[in-house]
Amino acid sequence: MKNIKESLKDKKEFFFQGKTDKNPLTYAVNETMIFTLTFFADGKAVSLPYAKVSVEGDDGRNDSFFLEPDKDGVFTFETSLSRDGYLRVVASPCDEEKNIIEDMPLFEGGAGADIDRIKCETDEPDDYFEFWDRVKKEAAEIKPEIIFEKELKVNEGFIGKEYHLKSTAGDYASCIVICPENAKDKSLPIQFHYIGYAVTSVWLEHFPDRILVFANAHDIENFREQSYYDELLASPKYKDHGFSREENQNPDTTYYKKMYIRDFQIFNYFKNHEKSNGQFIFAGGSQGAFQACNMAVHTDYAANSKCELIVPWFCDLFAIEKEKRIRGWRPEPDAGLRYFDTAIAAKHLKCPVYIEAGLGDYTCPPSGITALYNNVNSPKKIDFIQGRTHSYIPPVKDVFTLEKE
Repeated sequence: MKNIKESLKDKKEFFFQGKTDKNPLTYAVNETMIFTLTFFADGKAVSLPYAKVSVEGDDGRNDSFFLEPDKDGVFTFETSLSRDGYLRVVASPCDEEKNIIEDMPLFEGGAGADIDRIKCETDEPDDYFEFWDRVKKEAAEIKPEIIFEKELKVNEGFIGKEYHLKSTAGDYASCIVICPENAKDKSLPIQFHYIGYAVTSVWLEHFPDRILVFANAHDIENFREQSYYDELLASPKYKDHGFSREENQNPDTTYYKKMYIRDFQIFNYFKNHEKSNGQFIFAGGSQGAFQACNMAVHTDYAANSKCELIVPWFCDLFAIEKEKRIRGWRPEPDAGLRYFDTAIAAKHLKCPVYIEAGLGDYTCPPSGITALYNNVNSPKKIDFIQGRTHSYIPPVKDVFTLEKE
């Protein structure tokens, strides 16, 4: 009889799917949550000998155990949360000896309890808007000026250029602009798009119904060889940028202030693009969503804007200190970072916002993103995807939506 590794060796596509007995966003505190886990190979359910499951919760629980499947190959277990928040569930496929099978997908997902009670624990500074006014003033001190311009080779029907703008923060502000070639003047919205946490180039994207202004988070060149970015990442300026506890005591000394000055300079230069109809979309993923949310709040164009946040980062930094929630991956909650917290910015959004989040994303934990969502007072919609992590979207998407006009 073949062992599990032999039976899977000729298979090509694998997927570990997790489900709950009800909508995972609708449990109450102390209510039983029933999880079922099924492993698929080439689209068919496979009975594994064992699964190793870990369960971590915002209530402090941290359990690990092995499961055996039922006659249909499905793993089932029950759990609960003793307080409002989320459970993180990770399941690994195992062989007959309870060894984790390497190079096989995990299930990473979860469920929440009384999530409408999750509130932002980061205190808004008394001088919050005074600080942001100062950032915008510093960005405006140097009139935006192009110091580098280069045409980009993009798909037929589009025109694109890379720009460096003279900046007060770093050497320059770096971005690309791509527009449909035959767009009429004052006919299209502009999407200001922001990059995630990395030291890398932006990438080429284009949309038939909008102008794209894609801002790099750093004062660096785009579309260079990988060795260029590797060298930058190893340098003191960019290595672990934004994580210096000394810098983060004061908002004026943070890396993020410099980043936002460059973002404002890019916005100020291109907001009056000749093809623009005056409508703005602020969008990005992870650190890009962190930038998009703050820019949507502080550019004063709410009546003509919308915001699209994919797995937003930097949400409710102080919840790990005050509520002991699962921390995810983010800087320590130092005082200077309160001015940038995405969940605080969300409270001041005046435009519609769409959010996508993963119930298995513990780079940007669902508790923090829920605090952001609960803080929004403008029209809002959030899609939680079961089994989605920060960088992985499952082939079969179970999407659970909250929405309020």
